[in-house]
Amino acid sequence: MPLWLRLLRGPHLLILTYHRVLPLNHPARQYEEKGMIVSEQHFEMHLRLLGRYATFMHLEDWLRQREAGVALPRLTCVITFDDGWADNYDYALPILQRLKVPATIYLVTARIGSKQGFWPTNLARQLFAAWHVSNHQLITGLSQALPKVAWPQDVPQHDRQDAVSKLIDQLKKHYRDEHIDAALAQVQGTNLSDPVVDLLDWEQVRSMAATSFINFGSHTRNHCRLNAQLPEQQLDQEIVGSSSDIADKLGKVCVGFCYPNGDASSDAMEKVRQTYSHSVFTTLGVNTIRANAHALKRIGLHDGSGATARAVWGRLACAYLGVGN
Repeated sequence: MPLWLRLLRGPHLLILTYHRVLPLNHPARQYEEKGMIVSEQHFEMHLRLLGRYATFMHLEDWLRQREAGVALPRLTCVITFDDGWADNYDYALPILQRLKVPATIYLVTARIGSKQGFWPTNLARQLFAAWHVSNHQLITGLSQALPKVAWPQDVPQHDRQDAVSKLIDQLKKHYRDEHIDAALAQVQGTNLSDPVVDLLDWEQVRSMAATSFINFGSHTRNHCRLNAQLPEQQLDQEIVGSSSDIADKLGKVCVGFCYPNGDASSDAMEKVRQTYSHSVFTTLGVNTIRANAHALKRIGLHDGSGATARAVWGRLACAYLGVGN
């Protein structure tokens, strides 16, 4: 048993964060950000490893039992997925069902069943395609639509993922999400074929909801960063509207919320507290029995941070000690 586990006093809660579960030969691995992806093999290894020492539980159940004063396990592990990727249905769900592990998927409700995915993935796909065939027209279109960022015309293959990551960071600093979405849609319409459908549809969501393994929470309507730059009316649509979407589609009140990108203005946090019973951030850490239900910490795992059992335990130890990011 790892040393930090031996040091635990009283109930503790691990909330693990995943995004995409993709086979090693999946084409999206060529352009998707590395921190977004875990393989089927690594994901199953994580579950089996944690299952030796932790009790898997839905987050709602842990919070409900805490509120009722029911004795909680010494270590509980909650599995969460952000965004609502179709591969959660294709590759994660069979593993969860086989190992009998519950999970929560935080949905970006306006994108479910839509061909419009998330701009970082759309951008990466477009840039990789453009650089592959030296499509300078596409790069020129992006530089005209989003001029506050320097757009390289050609990037060597081995440098492309790093180049895309830097561009994504720069765009987040200079533009709001809807501006980036609109610019990419305009450029994509003249340069690329039909978009790839990356996300779940509502039929898949309902199928997963019918199992005892999957709960759904809100991740806003359009994955907007809920910072002070977002207008109040849009804040209401993103936070309250997404809760209504899930209730309408699934016939069940949505109780949990996840902040996109970890951004949260004071107005956004107040709106979330009024609408949901609990919410999670991107803040790294392990939760104690006294954790604020609207400031729950999580631990992101992917192929890079969880390729071996030793790497997983190291990541969890850092979270417990409050070091790293």
